[in-house]
Amino acid sequence: SPPLRRNNVSKMLDYKTLEEAISSTHNRLRFLSPHQLAAFWTAVPDFLHKLGSNNKHHTGEHKKKQIQKLDEILIYTLKEIQRFSHRPLSQITLGFAKIVKHLGGHRRTLVEGSSHRQLHDYFIGEKSENKEFIFRKIAGASLHVLKESNAQSLSNFVYAYGLAEYDIEFEGDGEEREYFFDMLAGKVIFHLETCDARQLSNILWAYANVNASNPGIFNKAADMVIAKDLFKTFTSQDISHIVWAHATAQEQHHQLFREMSHHVVRLGDLNSFLPEALSNIVWAYATADECHPKLFKKVADHIVALPNLRSFKPRHLSDIVWAYSSAGENHSRLFRRVAGHIATLDTLDEFIPQQLSNIALAYTTANEAHALLFEKVADAVIKNQDGFTSQNVADLLQAYAIAGQIDQNLFTSLASTAAALVGECTSQNLANIAWAYAVSNVEAPSLFNDDFIQKCLEKENEFSIEHKSQLHQWNLWQEELQSNIRLPPSLGETCYQTFLSNAPTPMQDDIISELMAIGIQPKGETLTKNGYFLDALVEVDGNKIGIEINDSSHSAGGKATGSTILKHRQVANLEEISFVSVPYREWNKLGKDRSRKQQCLRKCFVKLELGFN
Repeated sequence: SPPLRRNNVSKMLDYKTLEEAISSTHNRLRFLSPHQLAAFWTAVPDFLHKLGSNNKHHTGEHKKKQIQKLDEILIYTLKEIQRFSHRPLSQITLGFAKIVKHLGGHRRTLVEGSSHRQLHDYFIGEKSENKEFIFRKIAGASLHVLKESNAQSLSNFVYAYGLAEYDIEFEGDGEEREYFFDMLAGKVIFHLETCDARQLSNILWAYANVNASNPGIFNKAADMVIAKDLFKTFTSQDISHIVWAHATAQEQHHQLFREMSHHVVRLGDLNSFLPEALSNIVWAYATADECHPKLFKKVADHIVALPNLRSFKPRHLSDIVWAYSSAGENHSRLFRRVAGHIATLDTLDEFIPQQLSNIALAYTTANEAHALLFEKVADAVIKNQDGFTSQNVADLLQAYAIAGQIDQNLFTSLASTAAALVGECTSQNLANIAWAYAVSNVEAPSLFNDDFIQKCLEKENEFSIEHKSQLHQWNLWQEELQSNIRLPPSLGETCYQTFLSNAPTPMQDDIISELMAIGIQPKGETLTKNGYFLDALVEVDGNKIGIEINDSSHSAGGKATGSTILKHRQVANLEEISFVSVPYREWNKLGKDRSRKQQCLRKCFVKLELGFN
């Protein structure tokens, strides 16, 4: 075997397998320097990548012996680490972080008995107890060592804990408790001035990744970047880490976001930006509510121009379309490109529930109708609903309902899942789910029962105006179905009165005059008994007809929205009123041509087959 040399990780990687590295390190354990131990732990993540997640080449007894050797190396390292200097300490900690990150990332797909499964159980444990033991041990030994650290070592050390997603809580004096990242903050602030771009971005990313926001660190870092004009030294990863960290930690710094946006827009191209960086950047700007249209256009144009999107993972696609819809940045070509890519994938098995619901909701919010995408997502959800939360279910159903994408199989399939999650629902979840099913007109007795009503009563004081209006429409739907389930009278009346408070769409005076010109006298009353406002109400050949100005809020991609579908159906079924929709854009294009406007109205009535001339 090649000899271990001080401070030389590449020599450690000359071993062909992790087994060889473990055996050689174990044999020389008592004679190794801190730097040689650091080289071993730094190399282990690389060996794990080469090993394969489901390797089963060796017998159980052989693997057990390897774990025993590894255990002795780990125990020795943790015992001796308090006498190490800051450099090997930070290297070892980063090695451990990369190990648990790699093993934790494969948890769902690990095969029982595989090397990765055994290593996962060893380094992480069933409930992360082993990981916490290792990092707590290192933290306790590190506080005095880090007093002598430099910017690089401190950055690596903080980044390691961020990568492991672990901030340790220590007991203080009395009932006071301190978190490890807060204890490191003073040292971090002291070294910020000497940090390079990568060290700075790694520190900020780590603090945000463990939810350890520290205004002193974030503000000083942002001010320093601007004052020293460090933008030109940033890689795409540095840029994404910095803005992502500020957005995640909710640390606002408008000037930093503005200057960073200008820097990205001025770049000749974004070819050096990986999907991770692109998605993190637009996600950060949307989350921080930082409006920079030129930045969003630059990123969208770059993505659309790519030959394919195969390098984009599910989370990248989900975060990107979510960011554009949340920021109100319209870029139809981007939405079409992403939708086309997702629709042609063989399977959506790699998409987690939140990503599926976010994608559907993003397209609905952005008013981007892509039937094939909605069909693909629906098929994936029908196939597998493991891991869905009440929020995922509510968002998904709401998205399909708002867009008027009524997939009966999807709504039928999700009914039992939604019923099982009613106990976890927020008031918003309850109202959204109820309204979505009302739009779909898919009966779900297993969901809408006494348990659902009881949950609504428990949340009665938490419903917003919008949610009470949704519950009123659900209550009307139960009347349509002639079911025995209703909101209790007091809550039902509250929801009805709230629904009434929604202001009616203002009627166009010229439409009234043109209706009268063709012999139709609109009635002044436009409020139905169930609380729906009509732009006008007329009677033709004994038939009651509601007149509705069909603006952009009534349709998406040429298809009626859920609100329009529900209103027309309930008014027709419960009040025997048909609808005539006047296309708003077409009407305005006619200008002052009264003859053509009157002809437009006649055509609308003819569609109802009333024999109107």
